[in-house]
Amino acid sequence: MGYSVYKAEDFIATSDMTLGYNENLNKYVGTFITTVADRIRGKYNFGYKRSATRLAKEVLTLPVDENGNPYWKYMENYMRRVENEQIFNYFKTLGLTL
Repeated sequence: MGYSVYKAEDFIATSDMTLGYNENLNKYVGTFITTVADRIRGKYNFGYKRSATRLAKEVLTLPVDENGNPYWKYMENYMRRVENEQIFNYFKTLGLTL
């Protein structure tokens, strides 16, 4: 209940889904935000879903720039670094070097 996902592809949503969009979203920023959103998912369950009303009251703590705006580039770069580390560790597990 209350899972967050980032989808770059077209999809068909069901009536119990809440959708969001921002022009700064890409797979890295979307993954960053869904990870942050999922950290507070624990308070939701089948009888207490993450509804649009509850979602509107949630506050996600995101990195901000010097003007107090979401720091989109930081989020993207951070997730790129995480992705690269995961790829590196995968190759290392296989005994391969880059």
